[in-house]
Amino acid sequence: MKNIYFLGIGGIGMSALARFFHQQGRHVAGYDLTQTPITENLTALGIPISYQDEASTLPENFHKENTWVIYTPAIPKTSALWNFFVQEGFAMSKRSEALGEITKSQKTLAVAGTHGKTTTSTLLAHLLAQRPAGVNAFLGGIAKNYKSNLITSPNSEDVVLEADEFDRTFLRFYPDLAIVTAMDADHLDIYQDHASMLLAFAQFIAQIKPNGFLLYQAKLQVQAPENVQSYSYGFDADADFRINNMQIKDGSYYFDIVHQDKTFTQMVSHLPGKHNVENTCAALVAAHLWGVSEDLIRQGLDSFKGIERRFDCIYKSDKLIYIEDYAHHPEELRAAISAAKALYPHKKCTGIFQPHLFTRTRDFIDDFAKSLELLDELWLLPIYPARELPIAGVNSAWLFEKIALKNKVMLDENSIFEHAKQNPPELLLMLGAGDAVKWTPKLIDTILHASE
Repeated sequence: MKNIYFLGIGGIGMSALARFFHQQGRHVAGYDLTQTPITENLTALGIPISYQDEASTLPENFHKENTWVIYTPAIPKTSALWNFFVQEGFAMSKRSEALGEITKSQKTLAVAGTHGKTTTSTLLAHLLAQRPAGVNAFLGGIAKNYKSNLITSPNSEDVVLEADEFDRTFLRFYPDLAIVTAMDADHLDIYQDHASMLLAFAQFIAQIKPNGFLLYQAKLQVQAPENVQSYSYGFDADADFRINNMQIKDGSYYFDIVHQDKTFTQMVSHLPGKHNVENTCAALVAAHLWGVSEDLIRQGLDSFKGIERRFDCIYKSDKLIYIEDYAHHPEELRAAISAAKALYPHKKCTGIFQPHLFTRTRDFIDDFAKSLELLDELWLLPIYPARELPIAGVNSAWLFEKIALKNKVMLDENSIFEHAKQNPPELLLMLGAGDAVKWTPKLIDTILHASE
């Protein structure tokens, strides 16, 4: 197929695939619901994108005989384009299927987990990229070092990817090395209960190739297949790779990693939060097991700039510190808020939270409330629906009532700027996986000029 059409091309995983096939010389085009910085970047590469869900918007030469349609599960089955492709008999694959085909002939390092997989996989890719051969990587975020969610090297047979549990995507992969960072309950709209999700993780682990490696956070209960080398990591005293002597200096974390055969001393993570020390440990150990030298690992850790929307400090001055974080699960919120308070203990911590999905809000309502209570002040936004239709009674007002926080307010696009002007924060976290980040430039400007 010389033509590839992406239904939902603006998704972070979909856009990485679109970049990849564009680099391969295929004719790439796509549809998305809204224009975003990601779609604008793809357009700048010469990839035509339509924002109208109509078959008439297809490029002229895209026919079923020469076009492969790759789609995200988030595309509703009511989509006009979806139904056109199905009725006309186009070759169609989920994103995970396409990625599984690409990685079949390569050595695959897959990072799974309900939290931490984007940070861990991106850092692992960066560590492997220090080698002369480089690395290929499909990432779940925009790596600041590369300004992209795709890294490619013609000299490498290794591919790093984020193995997402949503829609059981990770079961498409048969990794040579797998990392599991966390297995907290999530995506219960897919799995119905936590036990079913844990079974899916067990199946993913069982798919590690013979003579491969498994790395897992030490608190997790996992069973490695026979003839797979298995190691735990973390702060736990019995972890195979144990984090020790952690210190914070000038906003960075320094620590040792102790193993029976090897000790790494005074390693560094410039990423905020204790949870990111664990993610750094996982990436470091994986790179070590993959044969990357300690010198190159140290070089990579020190030069890693982080990921957009992962505790991303957008603006910092004496008047305002503004941080964006993709946190959309109670545990992620807890980690982001705790990291901010550890870094800036003397500042009042205000958080803007845009809940992501009606089902996730419903399933973890009490846990969301407890995590958000860690803030000094909360600005709560309406739920971002993404792929979902509303659920009766599930809304931000319900969550708002659950939160035992004195300083809390419900806001929307029409009220947030005036509220920011009247109540300018000194430390502001923009939290969530929705679209509220589009207000960031205006919010920063409003806060900085609040006293004028």
